[in-house]
Amino acid sequence: MKNSAIAKLTATLIFCTGLWAETSQPKALATPKLSAPTPLPLFKPTRATFPLAQTPTSPSVQQSAELEEALQLNEQIVRLYQRGQYAEAIPLAQRALEIRENALGSEHLHVATSLNNLAELYKVTGNYSAAQTLFQRSLEIRENALGDEHPDIALALNNLAALYKATGNYSAAETLYQRALEIWENALGGEHLHVATTLNNLAALYKVTGNYNAAEALYQRSLAILEKSLGTKHEHFYFATTLKNLASLYQAQKNYSAAEALYQRSLAISEKIWGTENPHFATNLNDLASLYHDLGNYNAAEPLYQRSLDILEKTLGTDHPDFASTLNNLALLYKAMGNYSSAQTLFQRSLTIWENALGTEHPNVAVSLKNLAGLYYARNEIPRAAEFLQRGTNIEEKNLSLIFTTGSETEKRAYTNTLFSTHQAISLHLQGAPDNPEAARLALTTLLRRKGRILDALTESFSLLRQNLTPENQALLDQFAAKRTQLANLIYNQPENLPLDRYRQQVAALKGEAEQLESELSRRSAEFRTETQPVTIEAVQALIPDDTALVEIARYYPFDAKAGTYGKPRYAAYILKSSGETQAVDLGETEPIDRAVVQFRRGLTRRSRRSRARNAGRALDTLLMQPIRAQLGNTQNILLSPDSQLNLIPFAALVDENEQYLVENYRITYLTTGRDLLRLSISPSSQQPSAIFANPDYDRAEGEVTVASVESSGVVANIGGNRRSGDIENLSFSPLPGTAEEAAAIAPLLDNATLFTETQATENAVKQVRSPKILHIATHGFFLDIDAVAPPDNPSFSGFDDTNLVAALRRSPTPSRAEQENPLLRSGLALAGTNSRQSGDEDGVLTALETAHLNLRGTQLAVLSACETGLGEAENGEGVYGLRRALVIAGAQSQAIGLWNVSDEGTKVLMVQYYRRLLGGEGRSEALRQVQLEMLRGGSYQHPYYWAAFIPSGEWREID
Repeated sequence: MKNSAIAKLTATLIFCTGLWAETSQPKALATPKLSAPTPLPLFKPTRATFPLAQTPTSPSVQQSAELEEALQLNEQIVRLYQRGQYAEAIPLAQRALEIRENALGSEHLHVATSLNNLAELYKVTGNYSAAQTLFQRSLEIRENALGDEHPDIALALNNLAALYKATGNYSAAETLYQRALEIWENALGGEHLHVATTLNNLAALYKVTGNYNAAEALYQRSLAILEKSLGTKHEHFYFATTLKNLASLYQAQKNYSAAEALYQRSLAISEKIWGTENPHFATNLNDLASLYHDLGNYNAAEPLYQRSLDILEKTLGTDHPDFASTLNNLALLYKAMGNYSSAQTLFQRSLTIWENALGTEHPNVAVSLKNLAGLYYARNEIPRAAEFLQRGTNIEEKNLSLIFTTGSETEKRAYTNTLFSTHQAISLHLQGAPDNPEAARLALTTLLRRKGRILDALTESFSLLRQNLTPENQALLDQFAAKRTQLANLIYNQPENLPLDRYRQQVAALKGEAEQLESELSRRSAEFRTETQPVTIEAVQALIPDDTALVEIARYYPFDAKAGTYGKPRYAAYILKSSGETQAVDLGETEPIDRAVVQFRRGLTRRSRRSRARNAGRALDTLLMQPIRAQLGNTQNILLSPDSQLNLIPFAALVDENEQYLVENYRITYLTTGRDLLRLSISPSSQQPSAIFANPDYDRAEGEVTVASVESSGVVANIGGNRRSGDIENLSFSPLPGTAEEAAAIAPLLDNATLFTETQATENAVKQVRSPKILHIATHGFFLDIDAVAPPDNPSFSGFDDTNLVAALRRSPTPSRAEQENPLLRSGLALAGTNSRQSGDEDGVLTALETAHLNLRGTQLAVLSACETGLGEAENGEGVYGLRRALVIAGAQSQAIGLWNVSDEGTKVLMVQYYRRLLGGEGRSEALRQVQLEMLRGGSYQHPYYWAAFIPSGEWREID
């Protein structure tokens, strides 16, 4: 994978201050890299007298000797740190801290220095939890002793910010960097080197989070300060580094001419600083070669890669990971040039080096395996390609669970954007070897593992799991999460200059500790076991009834290995029954199918004639379900997991070749992913009777006064935690009196149901329910749409290099706030007080993200009798970001939800009949289907607008 954080040696350098600095690995799949010798992030030892107020009264001879020992230890610590001998430095730092605490007390500035230095050593060795505690304590001492505006406070803030950035806590890192910048500007002026380095740090943070415009502005400002501070002497490490960082940003933005000019300047400075036989100079050569590779200037790239390899071989040897990285880059170049033999040799050499140096499960090993898979695919050696791709995706799967343990939402999205394994696996099967059963298994396995994975991570599955564990098991889970966080950060942020044998020992030790905790938790908790067990075809297949088929639909970009391009997106369907091999069908390009989806949805409106709905349903069925039915045989029970725009339609209203609606011959239950069957295998008991929410008073909640009018800029309760989109402020809702009649008709059918209506139907009341047997909410639902940006028809790239496709698919370099925010904040339910945005300490708006954190473990059915509750942002591979998935994550076994603005009266009829059948012993999906058939066959509700709006999702069997 050329031109990615994995394959390139280009990397952004982060300074802690102008005088003490650190380097930072790129996030996600970071390649081992060479970094220039930089000033230290440690507070350097000093023999200056102690501040008078903190000096012990008449220190004894023994104390003076011990303090002198601590000073000498600190000098030794700095030397060891410079040489990368972190393990040897840690016990010395611990001893120095102990001496100073005993002699000076726990609040002395020199104690703060020792705390900072030990924290830095913990950070570079991957012990982030311990490092954070010490950094925070060091900062607190300095603030107490020096106040909030001293320059040393800025240094401490920078060091803690760098730790937060390394652990993916970008929001906290930004706050601290900005505070440090303000302190230094006030204390030292806006033109100081410290200000320049902090600007560089903040720019690097903005680049990681995709805010390219802000990053560029800060890099430019940093360069201007450096030029002014250094005068005409630009042969300085800081200047070269900032040039290189800005060049990397321009390269990511495809501003190649600007990137080339800056790379050339940085290279020239590097040559003057280090000479032409230094590893750092080799890194600069590789960066420039990578740029030429992107430009297709292979003749310019090849000699630069070769020269970089020569230098690295002389200085680091041929077993070093950095040497493997450049081998990998050169192999990608040879593959692009059609020199497959040379490419294979270099890929295999780099793979061997990475496996020996970093272990067999390192992310770089996965990259190397996938590169080899792409090479074999291009040579039409499908079995070898499938073998290497499976090995690579297996490693990716293990590392996904690690990276999703830590990091921010932005980081998780950025990481998953580097993984196009699902596209690769499906392409290898359907485009390369449609009759190969192993390729089919690989494609379906990858699909089952990856579909909906981001959303699972964004709803913090482990956080939700904690709500359902005993206190003893919660403590174990906390330990397990902490170990996985340390392991993730050690793997993805490999400490600079840490000896490889030490690095591998630390990784192995953390893995062993995490596995022990995981084994114990699995033994104690079936829910944890399900959450963490590997997803396999066999595990899913075992949960499919004999008379049922799982139909997993995926939208994918087909890869043409010989042409080296991704084609127009297509839909594929994989069919899995309780026994037998995986079946698959390529449904064709998405464009005509999606157009038919639009026409079908238009035909389902109330004003449309039934004939129009039938014709549109038949047209879409021809493209979509008719090819799938050819693989189903006599199977009439379908567990359906749609993708992308197909999430927005009721398949039951499609019309087959015999002019019958599918509801007449098939029972269709929806899943967000076939992986949900593993969740459904656990059936905890409900804790409370059923709860019904209906007819909320949108203007006031219980205890609130009526607001005469609502402006979009009105007062909004602070519910904290970014729990809703700002765009929700523009919404206002009218009464739904029919929902009161609906609730009154349903309540007598349920045992001991609790009814919340009008001012009592509040957001807080919903949040207080604990695992009701049935949760029924009849109100307005909403989904705030974002205009999608269509990708280019034919993004091209070389090999299995995903990054050009990523660049083609990503939105603008600086996406809008709406595009950046969690889509679960853009859909939800309106409850009492919504219009006034006042409902106790809430605002009356229950977003999908808040819904995901309800305690519905044991809830057998959640019914959202509302408008558009089934909608959400239809993302490829992620289903619908909305209430549907939120209820699954919250623990509801099954859901009945609406896809469009429904008829108040028609919904009441449907719901009452549904509950009567459901409580009469019919299955959850079959009960809804039978009601739909009744409406279809007579009366005023034959149009699919009335009966097809609601779909059943999740558990399909009867309620206990």
